[in-house]
Amino acid sequence: MHPINPTAEQRIFELESALAKAVDYLRSLPLNPSNHHAAAAADQVLQQSALAVQMLSGTAMASAGVPLLRATLQGNQLAVQTADPGTVPAAFREQHAAQLRAALIRGITIDLSGT
Repeated sequence: MHPINPTAEQRIFELESALAKAVDYLRSLPLNPSNHHAAAAADQVLQQSALAVQMLSGTAMASAGVPLLRATLQGNQLAVQTADPGTVPAAFREQHAAQLRAALIRGITIDLSGT
């Protein structure tokens, strides 16, 4: 799912508001099967979240077998973190730091998959 931009979010809000007013109007009409079913169907659509936030995450591994970088994308927010140096085996700390520095300087692509 692609992130929804603020303009699209505003448009969705406007359309949901208009649909809610239409449901209220249909419910104000004399009760008959057509009005009842139309209002119920529209109300059911309104109950579904149009802006569900999907979380994507991925990890790039260092040659020492510990995570180099972890990235998590939730909605429009990207969190990036690396391993605590204390969790990296002492023999690989310097190598890990060098790989991390190099990845940040040259750029790194992390495959994000749904969680």
